[in-house]
Amino acid sequence: MTDEEKKIVVQEVLNQIKTDSQSVDELETITSLDNVNSLPAMQGEKVVRVPVSLLAKPAEEAAKTANAAAATADASSKAAGTAAQQAKEAADVASGAALTANNSAMLADASTAKLNDAIAAANTHPVVTL
Repeated sequence: MTDEEKKIVVQEVLNQIKTDSQSVDELETITSLDNVNSLPAMQGEKVVRVPVSLLAKPAEEAAKTANAAAATADASSKAAGTAAQQAKEAADVASGAALTANNSAMLADASTAKLNDAIAAANTHPVVTL
C-alpha cells in the first residue's frame, strides 16, 4: 500500500468516525438526575466525564452556610424574646413602684393638710400663761 492509499484510508476512517460520532451538544437532555452518576462534558476539545457529585459541592456548601445563618437567626430571635420578656417584667415593676409612689404622695398630702389644719386651729386659740 502506498503512502497515498494509506492517507485515503485514514481519511475515510476519520470521516466515518466523525459521521458516527455524537457531540455532547447532540445528546438527549433530561430533567432529573435520578440514576445519573456522571455527565459528559467538553473540556477544551475533548469529551470528559464529570461525576455528578462535583455538581453538588457548591449546593452543599451553600446549604451549610444557610443552615448556620438560620441557627444564628434562631438564637438571636430567642435572645430578643428573652430580652423583651425581661423588659416587660421591668416595666411592670416600675409601674408598681410608680403606683406606690403616687399613693405615698397622696398620703403625704393628706397628712400635710391635717397638720396645716391643726396649726391653724392652734393659732386661733388664745395663749394661756400661768
